[in-house]
Amino acid sequence: MPELWERAREISATGRLIKLLSREDTLFGLAFHNRRFGKVLCLKNVYDAALLLHKYQNSFDWDYCLGMSKKYDFRATLFFILFQVELLAGIKVPGDILERSGLSTIKKKSIRGFIEENTFSGGGLPEKNKALYLKSHFLLYDSLWQPVEYILNIPQEQFAKYYGLKPYAKGTEVLYRLRFAYILFKSIFRG
Repeated sequence: MPELWERAREISATGRLIKLLSREDTLFGLAFHNRRFGKVLCLKNVYDAALLLHKYQNSFDWDYCLGMSKKYDFRATLFFILFQVELLAGIKVPGDILERSGLSTIKKKSIRGFIEENTFSGGGLPEKNKALYLKSHFLLYDSLWQPVEYILNIPQEQFAKYYGLKPYAKGTEVLYRLRFAYILFKSIFRG
């Protein structure tokens, strides 16, 4: 997203200039972190987004948000965090923004149902957490191929976390390099 850097702003803090993302791009950053790190039910980013929307409610560029989410295929990711903000923080997203996301009714209902059902479900069980991680990845992308591609190209740290391996161990690195076979093996033998 080259627009992200074009829209960066500078502020002065203790005599130094600091670059910050625009309000809208900060929201994208929070949404992408949820998706990238598999923590879609983590309340921290949701409440950061809620504070951001509350503070800048009168000057938020929703047309930019919708346009960029469509251009870069992350409409579902944006919808996901915005629905969480409405549901969990009680901050209403203005007008028809959620409806203008361009997602199908089925996709929107699936995201809503997933959030409502799983946000305070307790989790804790490794198998349940793995299932939630996979389900959420299929909800957070605009097409079916995007989550499949992500899973096949998963970062080593996420691969290790998902399979309960030490992230930077030599053995993990070997399994990561052979991940296509390992993923297939683990899915067949569920071990």
